[in-house]
Amino acid sequence: MLKIYKRHFRVLLRGYMELLGPQESVLDCGSAHGKFRNYFNTKQYVGLDIQKFVPIPGVKYQLTDKFLELDLTSSDFPKLDTFSLVVCTHTIENLAANGKIKALRNMTSVMNKDSLLMIHLLQRDFRVLEDYLNADFELLSQVKYRGFLSIISLMMMLKFKYTSFRREEGQVAKSSRFNLHQEYILVLRRKPQE
Repeated sequence: MLKIYKRHFRVLLRGYMELLGPQESVLDCGSAHGKFRNYFNTKQYVGLDIQKFVPIPGVKYQLTDKFLELDLTSSDFPKLDTFSLVVCTHTIENLAANGKIKALRNMTSVMNKDSLLMIHLLQRDFRVLEDYLNADFELLSQVKYRGFLSIISLMMMLKFKYTSFRREEGQVAKSSRFNLHQEYILVLRRKPQE
């Protein structure tokens, strides 16, 4: 079941990347071995993970790709260039509550005013991060799904010009509205500094 789930998540990710279009540069937080590299149409790809990078078969790495062995929750996170897209999938749920906020702050540090953040969250992560997200980000798109059948439904919708994606600006909905077992993919942009 987990293999089936991961395959469908990849279809969902591919659909989102087609919707967002080519990106100048991508930082893939929690990239492991670059398992999602093939889905990013970008000139510059940087993978960041706490594990040492080892190439895996089936991934089309580019000569310009970089992989950094870094802790996303580190308080002495290095100064990196800014990226047009910061992606974080299946990573936040593995962190302690204070680690989730540190990771989000570090991701924010590599974003400029036009950068996008695409983040995958479990329901419990909303409870920790929703105030921070609402304070610093505007919501551009949100997809929520629950379990295998929801992913199948989303895949079918992806074939019909992505009608499942809500492309409206606003705030991340309050966690009390969400089902405990749902998962979310959010696309966010930093709010302008006043």
